[in-house]
Amino acid sequence: MRDWFKTLAGIALVLGFLAPAAVAQAPGGAAAGQFISGLGSQVIHLIADKQQPDAQRKAQFASLVRNSFDVDGIARFILGSYWRTASEQQRNDFTQTFATYMIDVYWSDFNRYSGQQLKVTGQRSESGNSTVVSTEIDQTNGAPPVNVDWRVIAANGGYKINDVSIAGVSELITYRDEFSNVIAQAGGNVDALTARLKQKIQQIGGS
Repeated sequence: MRDWFKTLAGIALVLGFLAPAAVAQAPGGAAAGQFISGLGSQVIHLIADKQQPDAQRKAQFASLVRNSFDVDGIARFILGSYWRTASEQQRNDFTQTFATYMIDVYWSDFNRYSGQQLKVTGQRSESGNSTVVSTEIDQTNGAPPVNVDWRVIAANGGYKINDVSIAGVSELITYRDEFSNVIAQAGGNVDALTARLKQKIQQIGGS
């Protein structure tokens, strides 16, 4: 995945959390909007609470991400056909490692937020349990707005974020394309991808 895409994905996540009122006001899907609104309130409080140690704030952020993202579904989609051939242990190791990687990437992008603004432009039902909220991110450098779509699915009586598409590019598909190449080069061994992600986590400075 290209660096600009990862940075923008992180900023999009932050902006999505920071704009709960706008999402909640989108027509239809009120419950999905309330889900985003409640999540946004928690993250706003987390950002504002500078009295807490950074490690403690990151741990709270990690909990929010794990609880609000469909981590298991995302992991299955990303591995694709390799999910079926992987052992249960390999699946679990990859899912947990990928969740940690995603959290560390997004957390690092908090420091790159520089005043971009998010505006809801529409909302549509994609299926019986999926709602897509369309937004625009206004750039601070005068560049044209970037279109970002959020897919929210109903799950276990609540809601989960299932995908983020930036400028028409699905983050899930981008991850899958990148990661499948790593696995293929390792002869179909999912452990090779998990090990690569652990290395990236260390490079980012995560745990």
